Amino acid sequence: MENAPRENLDAVCRAAFSHYGTELQLDMAQEECGELIAAINHFRRKGTEALYDVRSEIADVKIMVRQLELHFGVTDVDKIVQNKLRRVKEHIRNDRKDVGQQTKIIGQDRI
Repeated sequence: MENAPRENLDAVCRAAFSHYGTELQLDMAQEECGELIAAINHFRRKGTEALYDVRSEIADVKIMVRQLELHFGVTDVDKIVQNKLRRVKEHIRNDRKDVGQQTKIIGQDRI
């Protein structure tokens, strides 16, 4: 979604929620997540021939997630994401300690 200007994405997402309503968009979010799960299962069986379907479903889920963020409050979601990322880093550190691995660098953050 980096290619789509955020304002345009947000405008379309808000319009979709407004037009279709909360219940239908919540149903659609569940449906898109289920389709991504199915595409991942297909990828596990068929390999790269199913890669486009996985990518397409990721795109659909990302759009629905953005709609949900706007509907339920993106600020709170962003804070929760940061907390969860800190927990993931801590789990990685603990896993490495358990197997005696060296600390590696992910991006600019030393984890």
